Amino acid sequence: MEIIYSSKFAREYQKLPSNIKDIAEKRESLFRKDPFDQIF
Repeated sequence: MEIIYSSKFAREYQKLPSNIKDIAEKRESLFRKDPFDQIF
């Protein structure tokens, strides 16, 4: 699966606290493995 991030998203993502980025990266990893998982 390909996920494309806009430049605005990338800029705003960099401003997030590191603990939020960690959570987002874990969720993205789960989403890439199974986009139909019930967690989403």
